[in-house]
Amino acid sequence: MCLKASEVLQPTKVIYKNDRDFVALLKACTKARNLRVGIEIHADAARVGIIQNDAFVGSTMMDMYAKCGSLMKAYETFMGLPVRDTVSWTCLIKGYIDHGFAEEALDCFEQMQQEGFSPNAFTMSCSLKACGIIRSLEKGQEIYSEVEKRGLLDTDAYVGSTLVEMYARCRLLGTAQIVFNRLSVRNVVSWTVLIGGYIDLGYGKEALECFENMRNEGIFPTAATYVCVLKTCGELRNKDMGIKIHAEIEKLGLLDGELAVGGSLVDMYIKCGSLEKAQKVFQKLPFWNLVLWNALITGYAEGGHTKKAIECVNLMRNAGILPDSITFISCLKACYHGGDLDKGQEVHSEIERIGFLENDITISNSLIAMYSKLNLLPRAREIFSKTPSHNIVTWNTLIAGYAEHGQGWEALQCLEQMRLENVLPNIITVVCTLKACGNVGAILKGRELHVIIGKTDMLKNLFVLSALVDMYAKNGFLIEAHEIFSILPDRDVVAWTTLISGYADHGYGKEALKFSEEMLADGISPNTVTFICSLKACGSIGAADKAQQLYEEAQRKGLLEGDLLICNSVIDMYSKCSQVSKAQNVFNKLSSKNIVMWNTLLAAYALHGYSEETFRCLERMHAECIPPNCGTFIWILKACGLIGASHRGKEAHAEIERLGLLGRDVAVANSLIDMYVKCNLLTTAHRVFKKLTHRDIATFNSLMVGYARQGDGEGVLGVFDELLIEGLQPDAITFCTVLTVCSATCLFNKHEMYYQTFSTSFGIAPTIEHMSKMIDLLGHVGGLGRVTTLIKESSKPLHFSPWHAILSACRTYGYMKLGQEIFHGSIC
Repeated sequence: MCLKASEVLQPTKVIYKNDRDFVALLKACTKARNLRVGIEIHADAARVGIIQNDAFVGSTMMDMYAKCGSLMKAYETFMGLPVRDTVSWTCLIKGYIDHGFAEEALDCFEQMQQEGFSPNAFTMSCSLKACGIIRSLEKGQEIYSEVEKRGLLDTDAYVGSTLVEMYARCRLLGTAQIVFNRLSVRNVVSWTVLIGGYIDLGYGKEALECFENMRNEGIFPTAATYVCVLKTCGELRNKDMGIKIHAEIEKLGLLDGELAVGGSLVDMYIKCGSLEKAQKVFQKLPFWNLVLWNALITGYAEGGHTKKAIECVNLMRNAGILPDSITFISCLKACYHGGDLDKGQEVHSEIERIGFLENDITISNSLIAMYSKLNLLPRAREIFSKTPSHNIVTWNTLIAGYAEHGQGWEALQCLEQMRLENVLPNIITVVCTLKACGNVGAILKGRELHVIIGKTDMLKNLFVLSALVDMYAKNGFLIEAHEIFSILPDRDVVAWTTLISGYADHGYGKEALKFSEEMLADGISPNTVTFICSLKACGSIGAADKAQQLYEEAQRKGLLEGDLLICNSVIDMYSKCSQVSKAQNVFNKLSSKNIVMWNTLLAAYALHGYSEETFRCLERMHAECIPPNCGTFIWILKACGLIGASHRGKEAHAEIERLGLLGRDVAVANSLIDMYVKCNLLTTAHRVFKKLTHRDIATFNSLMVGYARQGDGEGVLGVFDELLIEGLQPDAITFCTVLTVCSATCLFNKHEMYYQTFSTSFGIAPTIEHMSKMIDLLGHVGGLGRVTTLIKESSKPLHFSPWHAILSACRTYGYMKLGQEIFHGSIC
């Protein structure tokens, strides 16, 4: 009986004459992957007893089940065979491998040997493939020894190819290359396997060299080879090479019959940024499946072409192809790349309608990522809470969202909750939480994380070390930042810039400029951010000469014409160097100005007390039809506060209310409160404070400072109590304001209580300024005997200011002996 695969797509009533009929039908079912008819044939074979008496029929039946993906039935059939031989064992092993069960395949291989069956070349090839999949190098080398004994490396090209593949998958490319060089026959399969090995480990250039060497030996590439090479071209963004390969593929007519090649071409063009070419290749393909559609949709999504990606989804549906999780993940990616929240919410609704959200954690993670990146963190948290189970990606996505948008305390709370759920943090978790610590000044938590990761291999990771440098630098612990920086195995421009930025941000401009010189001496070219940090360093120390050099260098490189961030930094730098006229000149010379630059010029005027110029600058903005934003109002309000121009401040307040900014931007609200405080309109300030729906720590600090200036200790402590009720975390400014008012009103008991509480309960290490306040109060109440304890408890060396306060208090209150001990250094 000779049947085609298409002839067994429906149940067939056949009178089986002999075992050959069963074998022919089973092979047809295998080819058509028609499990349903195969099961019927199995039932007929069992009824006539042929499986129990004919091992060949049984083996064919087992092979049919294995290739149709029904591995449990394959195993049951295998166990029921009257005689099990090497071929039947090999069929089962290959079935497991083909369906991703490599460990089970190796278990079968070992059991086969234990039962005394000798593997043939194909069995060993399959087992080597399994070793590669699970990176079982030890078992792979055992099989390699047997291959050597039998001399199969010289006689069997397939064994040689799988051996090369096994070593490549085990990340031993050197050994893979050595084995490949030993092969007596190097065919297109072995070449393709080696090329694929280089690609998988990120050695794209070496993969292309392999491809050229293969052609030089007269070996013609197959569709599989082209798929590998196109992948390399995409990874390397080598569009020129990709175009050449495309021409070859067209010439060979592979696009008509090899869909994988067409998909790889589409993917290559997408990765090279040629979306138009990708679209053209896609349209020329004979038919489109879900994989191809997803490749195109993903390309548009990653390129930020939201509308194109969504259009493709609609076209795909019109063609009768339903989206899968990859389609939705790409759509969500397109929405957050393109900042299209409305479309993202539409996709979210569709996902919920279909029911994907309940069954696919990758969809949940993508939704959390979309809402996080679009700064809708409450919505992201809501999705997180609804997700039945959380993996490390889920946690990292939420933590990264909080860290990225300045909500560091929420990120750290997530870390604690994650630990309670027994989910172990990975490198991404650590990097994100260190970033959160840096952003919110949680130095004690950062130190704790440093100690924890110091006990693991994570401390050898470049990203973790860089995050530690960033965390310490942002918190002003520059000695620690420099110590970690000095052990970095690879100090690139990002690492250098992080260190330089830390020194520049904390007023150590001289040191920042010194490190920028060291970076140049180390052969590292500065990037835009480095240049901006150097300009900031000049501004912080008023290094006008160095600033002028940097400005001239920026002009020489043409940066002032093309990079608005650099232009803005130059204006800001001149402002910080008290050269407002130069800042104005640079601003006037610019051909294009954005709102950020206008705000920087406003800041220059406001910070140097040129309030009237600030107001005139605002009028120029109106004249040039530049609408003010939140930053504009912040500097206008500052200018009003500096000269007590409450009438202008009230005008700005009315405009802010009209634009609805007060409820949307807490920084504007804080500036408005600060302006009223400085204009001695504390009642109005408090009225604004009470109206706010969202208040941060700076809001409370602004009002507390106002009460402190009026000597109203009860007012300060009342606002402080409100702050705690709202669950906000006090910062160093809160600490200083509370201690100041306690000192001014001689509330010694409360002063000492707050001094201890801020350190123990809120993790805020006392600064020199805080210590000075404490010493000043101790002097007032005659408690300078406590000063030695303070000195010993200090984690930082004391500088001039507190020593002056201590000696002054000793003189005022007659502590001559203590003063002499301090002066002569007997305590420290």
